[in-house]
Amino acid sequence: MSRSNERARLAPVLPLVPAVVLAAVSVGCTSVSETYRDPRTFPPTKAADVKVAVDAPARPRVLVASLEVSDRGTKLTRDELLALLRDRAARLGGDTLVVYASANRSRFAAEGILVGSAPTVRQNILLADVFVTRGLPAAPGGTVP
Repeated sequence: MSRSNERARLAPVLPLVPAVVLAAVSVGCTSVSETYRDPRTFPPTKAADVKVAVDAPARPRVLVASLEVSDRGTKLTRDELLALLRDRAARLGGDTLVVYASANRSRFAAEGILVGSAPTVRQNILLADVFVTRGLPAAPGGTVP
């Protein structure tokens, strides 16, 4: 394959490279931990369809997982952290994300080898539960099995 053919083949992809690199750098320093609460698996949903709430949804519902996201000192905004949580909730099949705690935590970030040279870094942390509410049959008497 000639160089001009190879360039023509890659031309549609090249404008996306800076965006992909930026996304990898900004997300690479965050962490999302999952604690599964239900053994069942649910089909993935779209992150844009995941509702963010402050209270647990009315029954019927299934608590799929509890999530914790931390920016690890990269100073992501609350909206950026919520976007990470919504993406993870969608992958788990959730349709509702209930954010129940937000915190800032200090941690030491070691720099150099000198004693006392470790500055304090602030971390933003969000805790949330992922619920599935769609397509769940109500049991007799209106309760969820």
